[in-house]
Amino acid sequence: MRDTIIYKGFEFEYDVTYYPAEEETNTYAGIEVENITLNGIDASELLETQITEFENFIWEQKYE
Repeated sequence: MRDTIIYKGFEFEYDVTYYPAEEETNTYAGIEVENITLNGIDASELLETQITEFENFIWEQKYE
């Protein structure tokens, strides 16, 4: 699913896949974020050292 979020004052677009928790396998819920763009330009290098922080921010803002 394509979505947007404002992170550190900039509006990023990204593809996100949500994985629900599974009691049978004791798996926690989570997300996978891909194809991050800023103004239509690939932002993966810009966020290279902050990808985990970015994913955690999305989780806190959209899924908690």
